[in-house]
Amino acid sequence: MSTALNVIGRCAAAAVLVVPLVTVTPAPAAPSTPHWQPCRQVQEHWDPEDGVSECTKVTVPLDHSRPHGRKIDLAVSRIKATDPQKRRGVLLMNPGGPGNAGLDMPYAMTRSKLAALGTDHDLIGFDPRATAASGGVECEATPEDGPEPDPKASPEQRFRQDYERNARTNARCTGYDRELLTNLSTRAVADDMDLIRAALGERKISFFGISWGTALGAVYRSHHDHRVDRMLLDSVMPADFTLETMNLGASAAKQANYEVLADWLAQRDETVRLGATSRAVTASIGELAEKLDHALSRSRRPAGNPACTPAATCARCSPTSARSGSRSPSRSWHCATVACRR
Repeated sequence: MSTALNVIGRCAAAAVLVVPLVTVTPAPAAPSTPHWQPCRQVQEHWDPEDGVSECTKVTVPLDHSRPHGRKIDLAVSRIKATDPQKRRGVLLMNPGGPGNAGLDMPYAMTRSKLAALGTDHDLIGFDPRATAASGGVECEATPEDGPEPDPKASPEQRFRQDYERNARTNARCTGYDRELLTNLSTRAVADDMDLIRAALGERKISFFGISWGTALGAVYRSHHDHRVDRMLLDSVMPADFTLETMNLGASAAKQANYEVLADWLAQRDETVRLGATSRAVTASIGELAEKLDHALSRSRRPAGNPACTPAATCARCSPTSARSGSRSPSRSWHCATVACRR
């Protein structure tokens, strides 16, 4: 698997949200024939205990309006239905993002409360185009993009410095493969799903989508409705299909959850000692955050690990980047705690 944040995550998360208003329906490309192999033998960082997941590649057009043009390969996984006599079909799935890898999602599902879905369905995962094993590309920040934020600067100044540095990185990364970037959209991934369906030899698919995956499911159903059996959409995207709405919605949800937590802590002031009201709790947490910021600004980088600053650790060990380098979701938290000891 790619060990770095891929182009879709670094440069074109916004692009993957674009749904063309005018579409072209060319003759579909002939589906490739899957050649299945054990995932733990052909994929890096795969759980060695997983003896049931199979992996393959499905070739699709980069531009679905030009089915005979440039091709790309998608990584696809499968866990066969555990009761073949009850098999209903296949269940494709997507964990959201946009840009999150989904190749190991079937195996994760077999170890969850949704495991029963694998009784009568083949569970199908895939890494969307330009992510992880489906052509994920390394495009990390370099010195030419500018220095890391000054730890002694104010929070506002650090935010501005980090924003400007990321903007330079993104501008450079978009030059990597402009043809690829212009073909990253929700509609393109939905059309990829339909070619995965065809490659599997299925007349219809069922689908399970989370977060952005619900938008992917909605777009698939809008354009391939006759190919849908059943759908389960969890944490549904808003109708206003923009990154701004996604980010503002997430912020509002976090604020609402925080207010519940602050009230809960205030009711237990005798134990936690943060304040008897939610406002007092918020003030106490703010003071603690300022003390932490001050302590971090005075700390030095450990010798031999120049990349170990709070900003660098966050960049290297965010859930998305950790997921690209490891198939274990818990690694994102482990990575952050050990980054400065490597």
